[in-house]
Amino acid sequence: GTWLSSWRHARAKFGEAGGNARMLAYAVAPLVWASIIARRCGGGKRAVAAFYVQGLLSACLLELVNFTEHYGLTRDKLPDGSYEPVNPTHSWNSSHRLSNAFLFNLQRHSDHHTFAMRPYHLLRSFKESPTLPTGYPGMITLACVPPLFRWVMDPLVKAAKVKPENYKDGKDFAKDQQWIEAEVTAKRKITFLSTAVFVLSTWALVRSERAFQTRQHV
Repeated sequence: GTWLSSWRHARAKFGEAGGNARMLAYAVAPLVWASIIARRCGGGKRAVAAFYVQGLLSACLLELVNFTEHYGLTRDKLPDGSYEPVNPTHSWNSSHRLSNAFLFNLQRHSDHHTFAMRPYHLLRSFKESPTLPTGYPGMITLACVPPLFRWVMDPLVKAAKVKPENYKDGKDFAKDQQWIEAEVTAKRKITFLSTAVFVLSTWALVRSERAFQTRQHV
């Protein structure tokens, strides 16, 4: 979907011939580059295949991250047909210290979009930003199971879209009761799912160990 959308955008910007030429060049260049390196290193076709597999996995991870960062959030359309400027309410944030340390503050995403030139180590959390019930690693894993992801996130999206009357660029901001309740409920759902995964994983490991011991004694 993203690739086709990019192709349509290129054709609209550079014309049909120019857009097609650019996109074909973008498609062929990595193949040529990977083939040259594979030949020099003696990797052959397997190296080229590995290059494309890791590229596919990287693209999927990128799309999962983007999906999680902006799920359900939109900018209001103004009377003149344009859209409101980006502000801290247009991205999901997470203030978990451990995952923020590993991801170079990527989870402080609202600040990154609102102030694009701010260095990553200075990114801030805003109290008016919608907050994920857990860190990006957990949410990205959950996004791989869309029904569960929607079960956790849809009530949060509904609450986040209702901007309180006291929202004025974050000044004197306080989340309303619906928002607070949605966050508490989402965290409870995450706790339930985490416990269920732990219990099922433990049960599977115990069964596997018992089956292995049984085979050893036969």
